[in-house]
Amino acid sequence: MKNLIVTGICILLLQCTLAQNVFPFKTKEGKFGFTDANGKLLVLPKYDDAGEESQGMMPVKLNNKYGFIDSWTGKELISPQYDYAGPMIGDRAAVKINGKYGYIDPANKLVIPAIYDIAYEFSEGFAVVQRGSKKSFIDIKGNKLKNLEFDYASSFDQGLAAVYNGNDIRTIKVGFINKKGEYVVAPRYQYWAIDKGYYRFHEGLAAVSVDNKSGFINNQGVEVITPKYSTVSEFYQGYAIYRAYSKELYESMYGPVGVLDKSGREVSTAIYNDIDFKWLKQYNLLITSTTEKNAQGNSVTKYGLFTVNGNREVIRPVYDKIGDMVNGMAHVVVNNKYGAIDSTGRQIAAPKYEFMDDFYEKRAAVKWNKKYGFIDASGKEITPFKYDNVTGFEEGMASVLSGGKAGFIDATGKEVIALQYDNVDFFKEGLAMVVQNDKFGFIDKTGKPITALKYENALSFSNGLAIIVLNKKAGIIDKTGKEIVPPLYEDIDNKGDYIYFSENGKWGVMDKTGKKIITAKFDRIMQQFIGDTAVAFQNGKAVYIDKAGNVTGTLIQ
Repeated sequence: MKNLIVTGICILLLQCTLAQNVFPFKTKEGKFGFTDANGKLLVLPKYDDAGEESQGMMPVKLNNKYGFIDSWTGKELISPQYDYAGPMIGDRAAVKINGKYGYIDPANKLVIPAIYDIAYEFSEGFAVVQRGSKKSFIDIKGNKLKNLEFDYASSFDQGLAAVYNGNDIRTIKVGFINKKGEYVVAPRYQYWAIDKGYYRFHEGLAAVSVDNKSGFINNQGVEVITPKYSTVSEFYQGYAIYRAYSKELYESMYGPVGVLDKSGREVSTAIYNDIDFKWLKQYNLLITSTTEKNAQGNSVTKYGLFTVNGNREVIRPVYDKIGDMVNGMAHVVVNNKYGAIDSTGRQIAAPKYEFMDDFYEKRAAVKWNKKYGFIDASGKEITPFKYDNVTGFEEGMASVLSGGKAGFIDATGKEVIALQYDNVDFFKEGLAMVVQNDKFGFIDKTGKPITALKYENALSFSNGLAIIVLNKKAGIIDKTGKEIVPPLYEDIDNKGDYIYFSENGKWGVMDKTGKKIITAKFDRIMQQFIGDTAVAFQNGKAVYIDKAGNVTGTLIQ
């Protein structure tokens, strides 16, 4: 059954702010269109790219030219005409004209001439621009900040900007200036650290390096964590990684790491090869790793867990792999055997299984001696290992397969629907699609059929209805098995509050009882009803229609 609604479009929302009502999506063909906050289609996909929304405007690219659309209506405010356009910040957007950069205002007036080789977006009232080899700061009128010029300059962040002059990387020193052009921190920090992400503020602190020792300054330029480490990371959720100081080059780059907080307290000692923060925000856990020699003398990486709640090691690095946390559980692997941990890092199943699926409804499929069974969230085995294949739990049921026949078990592991079908689908809305001898039907959770096994194809229930196919024609059944839409149509789709059907090459709309409310007269239904409006295609144009089938407007084409 082909996908009807928003045909060919994979919606990827790229920005989400209260200041905008236009959200870009990207088609499989690489074109960008726009919806409103409710998903209503506003602009057909035609743009090659879409940029960052700011001040009610969004840069767009079409045929290698840039312009702007209104971030509330999607209408073009500035037609694509520039070789480049950045976001509108502080009533200024950088644009490229004939190889040079300048700035326009929201009315598309060139307020700062296109004379720069490089121009960055405004930040805190100033933008970094470059002419020739020198960088400088300009305000929104284009005036230079005290005629200062630098070989390097970062954008202002929390009132400070990192700058340096010089070409010899061995002697270059980085300092910080304020918006008056005054040095708050005299040039004393090392050049090499720029490429490591230093000198940029994260959570109020910026990493700095002097004499090959790293620490942190605040936005007053004060060293709040004395430079004493070989390297440091940026702060995230109040924590940063530090590498213990060493004069040896290799150790300074690859030596052991630990974790410190914003007070400079070393939360963990530097004993790990690496630390991953991906679970810090949600679970207060750090994934740690070390390297050790295996029995064959080869170096292998082992993983463990450290909690910042209590600042202690939960599990020392013993695992060959720690998987993603799904529904509060994660796989762990040792010697190709699977176990599981919970979101506190506690091991709930020792690594002994040949395979383990993710936990669904607090149960996971596992494989032992080439057969499948299930464990619960405590690690208890709730079924024998006798199945050839299984699926995860949904609505309290999981499908199991043995000897080529499929059935269902409940949450206790009991076989409640005998293994008698050639294929089955998940339970959806209390009903499951089953297949026998290439015929499709539906059963309830007691195993009672609600339809005969007679259909050529079917889709699982959604919104109380299921699509069925008979004699190559599509229809709809309800949860009693009644054909509320007889299988007479070329195609059909059950989305939201309505049924969309195809007849004689045209599309129309039914209500949930199967009553036609819009006759089949449109070439396509591009988007289902959102509120009182749907999008259809008619006579070569995308149009808005109401629930009576009347055309109420035309989309931005």
